Amino acid sequence: MFNSEFITGGLYRINKYVFDDDNSNRDKYLIVLHVDPDNVFIIDTLTTSNNHSIYNITKFGCQGNGQFFFIPKNELITDQSYYFDIDTYIFFKDNIRKEQISKFDKLKSHSKLAIAPLGNLSLGVLRQLLLCMIQSGKIPSGINQIIIDELKKLSINPN
Repeated sequence: MFNSEFITGGLYRINKYVFDDDNSNRDKYLIVLHVDPDNVFIIDTLTTSNNHSIYNITKFGCQGNGQFFFIPKNELITDQSYYFDIDTYIFFKDNIRKEQISKFDKLKSHSKLAIAPLGNLSLGVLRQLLLCMIQSGKIPSGINQIIIDELKKLSINPN
């Protein structure tokens, strides 16, 4: 079963994810926020070659009072020395969700789709991301409490 591979803070790439809106495909990334026996709570993101010039951001971390989390290209973020090769903006509002682990078992077995583990976010990156999510006020209330509980496990007071 796939849940044995999931860990809080794990970063995964779904290779050549096919998007419903335009049938295009490109890599999509998942960050695991919490795992229970049946479900995984994730945030998904895409790298972007678009210059979000309205943000004028070059500094790693939480931006705009929790509006999004920015990871500049070539910033090492996992224990496996993984980095995104282009700037990455993690927006919270519609990208945080709970999924059944069985869904990923099906994805993993699909011949055209591969889920690749890229390592675990460094503790500092995970802490900053989780704190930014709480600060944003843009996450569903049920997931909000799960994030607070994960921060407590990391000995971080979310208030």
